Amino acid sequence: MAKDGSQLEWPDYVVIAIHFALTVGVGFWAARRGSRGTAKGYFLAGRDMSWYLVGASLYVSNIGSSSFMGIGGAATANGIAVICYEFTAEIYAGALIIQYTLGWDKYLSVVALLAFTALYTIVGGLASVIFTDALQTVVILVGGFILSIMSLYKVGGYENMMNKYLASVSSEKALLTNSTCGMAPENFNHIFRDASDPNYPWPGVVFGANILSYWYFCTDQVLVQRLLSAKNTIHAKAGSIMAGYMKILPLFLMAWPGIIARVLFPEEVACGTEEECLNQCGIAQGCSNFAYVSMVHGIMPKGLRGLMLAAMLAALMSSLTSIFNSGSTVFTLDLWRIVKKNSSERELMIVGRIFVLIFTGVAVAWLPMVDQGQGGQLFNYVQSISSYLAPPVGAVYLMGVFSTRANEKGAFGGLLVGFIVGVSRMVADWALPAPTCGEEDTRPWIISGIHYLNFAIFLFGLSIIIIWAVSVMSKPPSAKELYKTTWWTKDCFDKDLELKLKEEEKLIADKQQKGEKLKEGDEQQTTAIKSCLLSWFCGIDQDSKAKEDADVASRPTLQSLKASKTAQTIVEINLVILITCGVFIWGFFA
Repeated sequence: MAKDGSQLEWPDYVVIAIHFALTVGVGFWAARRGSRGTAKGYFLAGRDMSWYLVGASLYVSNIGSSSFMGIGGAATANGIAVICYEFTAEIYAGALIIQYTLGWDKYLSVVALLAFTALYTIVGGLASVIFTDALQTVVILVGGFILSIMSLYKVGGYENMMNKYLASVSSEKALLTNSTCGMAPENFNHIFRDASDPNYPWPGVVFGANILSYWYFCTDQVLVQRLLSAKNTIHAKAGSIMAGYMKILPLFLMAWPGIIARVLFPEEVACGTEEECLNQCGIAQGCSNFAYVSMVHGIMPKGLRGLMLAAMLAALMSSLTSIFNSGSTVFTLDLWRIVKKNSSERELMIVGRIFVLIFTGVAVAWLPMVDQGQGGQLFNYVQSISSYLAPPVGAVYLMGVFSTRANEKGAFGGLLVGFIVGVSRMVADWALPAPTCGEEDTRPWIISGIHYLNFAIFLFGLSIIIIWAVSVMSKPPSAKELYKTTWWTKDCFDKDLELKLKEEEKLIADKQQKGEKLKEGDEQQTTAIKSCLLSWFCGIDQDSKAKEDADVASRPTLQSLKASKTAQTIVEINLVILITCGVFIWGFFA
């Protein structure tokens, strides 16, 4: 497996360079275009994004390079069942891409990518992220379709792909006739598998994967923040449906090339022993994560090879920018502003950008954990971590939307108990890792016998029980707390309460303005040059702030969820079509 970058030629480097230049250019153009000088402009892109931008950003933020590497790798090892995560609907993957292609050290690769991506995220905020996501969506889809078509042609069509997959093993594995290590599963072309299946048990696929998808698409800040940037609710809904249509594509653009990689390059991606895997890719758990990039290098001509690598890096950068901006938003607006209630606009901008820098350090420190996760299959590692941490959050959201009795104490209790139980299982997995193929599994049954997707079902149910039990034993929410916050109260209207909320919003704004005035003296002490540079980098723009204040004053406190009848009908028709497509694909590959 080549890792010295010798497979790349000058046309490939030119294409990659052009892609990077376009990305940076679009990022800085969006930064100048958007109102990044205010908290709403920086963190929510001014809330004026159209549905197609929202949809593209949702899709490419969700796909990421972990999907290229992870879905392709999981398909190489176990077939198409990995696509269940896509049909129910990170950084490490980018390091593998560069390590394989250029031969760089993994940590050097990560630092370079983080620095490059964080630059325009810090400067431009969510507007830069969304517009660069639109560019990356085009690159990803074009590159993905080209590789998928070429790979099917190379393997001789769909039938050959399916017929040759099971027989594809490395030469060293062929000598080990009494071992199943490195062998493809017989049920590789099915999503529904036996309940005892070690990789995709059907209860976990049907219920556990749906819990994770529901949590991710309804509560994860990375995706929710894009919906909050939409012009209105109809643009948010249309963008979600657009992303849903594109979520069908990973089966054809990622899983199938992963299967074909095993057929065409069994020596590189289908190693059967720990020694062979270490020799091939340096990872004892397996080399399947390199399946997709092996296809890129193995079958694509120069120039197009550079385009596909640019697409994979585009997916990585989109994931990074999304995580950076969303993490910064949560910390700054939901934590920092609570601790320091009188924080000025300038302070929020600076804190948000500093948090991105800290976040990058944490990301680098986490890399060693990923190497050992889930038998070296990146996508399964990501889903296992989500199974341990996400269900309590999803349970709180479900109860918050559909129950008028659930309260803050219940939510806290459910989150606390769920977090303790989930982290305990996660720590146990790290302390007692799964044995390599051929070794006896001596772990306790509660770890070895309960798949992480099945564990997600248990954790979700436990969290709901705790939330309800604590809620009914404490004071119910007030009418004010329920106002427009649940499914049953979303269309409520109370004129007196609206006025009261408006007054409270004005008091908060007045306090923030007073906090800014108190800091004006300190700001005036900086030199003119330093002040100019800091204002440009941090996006301090008093004109933008004045425009936002005027906008807040003119709009209603809580906007209605209703939309025009025509727009709503179009969205609902497309929703039915999308669901029909999803049901058909589930049934066809069940």
